[in-house]
Amino acid sequence: MNNRERINIFKKIITEDAMKQRWFPLKNVDSSSFIITAVYPEEGDERNAVLVQMESGTRKLNLLLNFEQDRFLDSINSGEVLPLIEDIISKKFDELKFKGNLKSLKDHMLNFRALNANQSNSSFVLDNAIIGKFMRTYTKIDNPDFVIPMKLWNETSFRNIPEPIGQIEFLEDQCLFTFSRFLPGSTDYWSYLYEKLRGENDRTFILDEASKISEITAGLHNALAGLKGKEFEPEKFTNSDTMGLESSLWEYSEKLKTICADMEKTNPYARIIETKSSVMDQRIRDVMKILNTGMKKQRIHGDYHLGQILKTDDSPKIIDFEGEPMRSSEYRNAKQMPMKDLAGLIRSFDYLCSSKLGTDNPLGAESKERIIKSYIKERNNLDENSSQNMDQFRTILDIFIMEKAIYEAIYESENRPDWINIPLSYLANFLSQ
Repeated sequence: MNNRERINIFKKIITEDAMKQRWFPLKNVDSSSFIITAVYPEEGDERNAVLVQMESGTRKLNLLLNFEQDRFLDSINSGEVLPLIEDIISKKFDELKFKGNLKSLKDHMLNFRALNANQSNSSFVLDNAIIGKFMRTYTKIDNPDFVIPMKLWNETSFRNIPEPIGQIEFLEDQCLFTFSRFLPGSTDYWSYLYEKLRGENDRTFILDEASKISEITAGLHNALAGLKGKEFEPEKFTNSDTMGLESSLWEYSEKLKTICADMEKTNPYARIIETKSSVMDQRIRDVMKILNTGMKKQRIHGDYHLGQILKTDDSPKIIDFEGEPMRSSEYRNAKQMPMKDLAGLIRSFDYLCSSKLGTDNPLGAESKERIIKSYIKERNNLDENSSQNMDQFRTILDIFIMEKAIYEAIYESENRPDWINIPLSYLANFLSQ
């Protein structure tokens, strides 16, 4: 079978099966609109894992498939990815190479189990010691989910991340897999706190956890600001950056106004937001003036919330540095204001408190204040030059929180309308202050 015949077979399989899977990000497109750009290895036994690359418009996707009992399977689920990794680290392929701590990976290749098969990136565990992540979407070789943890580990003393192990690269320009130390018994902080929070008696516990995570967030930002290399050094927020943020805020605000106009007769929060639309517009104008006064930007996490922090027996560990999955590689590697991460954390705590205690409960607002105070105090402790003008800091942070809440409202209106009162209640209260 030649390569063209293999491509035709894989396209048929993808059309009939893969596009129906939950994890498949192109399932809503017409099958005639995508093309298969590569099948690797070009020759071989389809019972072994085969890398299939495809694209539709600007979207690029990676699949790992293998043939078994008259059907094709996802090779993460089937476990056939393990022999492929073994072949890669034994240097069987010129086009696929491992970069990193080869000994650590070689020492843990006996047992395999798949995790998160329905996510945008499929994860698996080797010997209960290493977690691997397959990039289902096209990811450049400078993948921040590998580059940032590796630089943090090698250049700083920050250890609130799992130890990075390495990545597998394809054709010297793509990242296909990342590997890091697996932490048995860990759980994400959203699940942990959601289970623990049951009522007002847990208020002190939640606020203490907010302080602890905020301090670690400050440590992360301080460590990121100290990384070596021009692409990591902090620099001034430019006029171009300001214009980009302003454009995004106006676009989001118009979408929010449309949502609220459609709901104002039935939703009290939407009615308040509608009456306060001029306040929202003015706050956007006000913050644009501040951003042009020499504010700094740096590398950040980029998609920060409680689900990206692990509760372990030791201390919280931050994971998933690839940024927002649907963003471009250039955006995910760009420098941004640390307040964006802080806004994500604050909104995550508000979601936690509102979903368990109701949108009128003050614990979300109290968590916000605790997070801000703990963050500022820790940044100042770590770096005497990081002193902030608190009025400017809060004004800018509030805009990033507003942007995040508007994004949430847009998302909930399209996907989970029963949850929309959580971001709308925050926005209504914020604009009424």
